[in-house]
Amino acid sequence: MTAMILGAHTGRKQGYPHPSGWMPHLPMGGSPTSHDAASARVARHLMRTLSPDEARAFLAEGARTAKVATTMANGGPHVVPVWFVLDAGDLVFTIAGDSVKARNLARDPRAAVCVDDETFPYAFATVRGPVEIAERPHDFLAWTTRIAERYVGPERATEYGERDAALDDWVVRLKPERILAQAEIAV
Repeated sequence: MTAMILGAHTGRKQGYPHPSGWMPHLPMGGSPTSHDAASARVARHLMRTLSPDEARAFLAEGARTAKVATTMANGGPHVVPVWFVLDAGDLVFTIAGDSVKARNLARDPRAAVCVDDETFPYAFATVRGPVEIAERPHDFLAWTTRIAERYVGPERATEYGERDAALDDWVVRLKPERILAQAEIAV
């Protein structure tokens, strides 16, 4: 394939439409125009910023996964999806103690997550802050079961809770220092 989405040579002169009708938001050189910047400012104003209570409700709704971002030893990002629940305002998830994310959190106990609604008109919440790690606490199975119930329902929560208790070792509690949540992204 010779075309890349932004700023790559497409084999067509600038300004000619893509055969599918799609037009890139950036010109061929990849630099935004003042019109693009103005459009981005207008779009930001149309999105609705959620209140803290609305953000917590959004995070607790449905079976959306959290994409957890940690920092690797070389400074690079590492992002993985996890199942989670909210508990007293904290995001709680379990992980395997020998995973990359566990090594990253043991070295640098901070994380960021993004949770999004992929249905129109789209919404998201980002949360970042320090984490507290508990290695196989006495209520570990209760945590894995509670988290599983959110994603597989009460009828299979015990099965998946036991499965995850066998796979994972740590309960991670992300303590939000900063939350940004917006809705009606495409309105």
